[in-house]
Amino acid sequence: RAYNVTHSPRDTRKGLIFTSGGWGKGKRSRDDLKSSTEEISFNLSVQAGEDAYFFNDTALGVSDGVGGWSQSHVPTHAAQVARELMHFCGKETQRLKQEWWGSYVDPENLLDPDHFGRGKGSPAVRALTLAFRCVNQQLIGTATACVAVLKGHTLHTANLGDSGLLVVREGKVLFQTQPQTVGRAPMALGTSKTLDASPESMHNLPSDAQTTTHTVQPGDVVVAMSDGVLDNLWVHEILETIDAPH
Repeated sequence: RAYNVTHSPRDTRKGLIFTSGGWGKGKRSRDDLKSSTEEISFNLSVQAGEDAYFFNDTALGVSDGVGGWSQSHVPTHAAQVARELMHFCGKETQRLKQEWWGSYVDPENLLDPDHFGRGKGSPAVRALTLAFRCVNQQLIGTATACVAVLKGHTLHTANLGDSGLLVVREGKVLFQTQPQTVGRAPMALGTSKTLDASPESMHNLPSDAQTTTHTVQPGDVVVAMSDGVLDNLWVHEILETIDAPH
């Protein structure tokens, strides 16, 4: 189920934008997943097994539907939670871009950072918070999230759980996220139905995400990936993949 998304910022009159690519492979076939993905089109995200990702010209993100739910005694939809979360992150980051670039009017003031708690100044947390509100709360499942938002020449990141992100410049790692866990379990977002079904399971809020900011420049590479990549490749192997001719 490992996958990655690679972006390389380039300059425009209004700041940097990403050129993008993504790849994913699920551990199991999509037909085996307990998911309702076919019911609604979540076309801003891509599913890879129980994981999902999105990218556009100012943001990217990955989400890992926590696989432990697949052995649960109740019907679960971890893959769908990840898919919807990334779809709505894609939607909200597009809205943020329109707000910043002056082409979006926010009549309900939904993007006012005062609506959010810790990390309220981070556009990555703002996007993740709004996206999670849109996820179908009647699904049962939890998902990690790693989101990066580019504003001007500043990269804002929010990481919750054990997915991760690298910022690479000229073949060297400038920054790498650290996994967020409680014991051996990754921190994760869980729907309200999940809390009802399993009160003891891990439940976090978008505001619990680790946030960072970084000044980036044209040619930098940003790689977001699920733990399937991080558990199976050393960082130098990831860097070799980035540098390999395509």
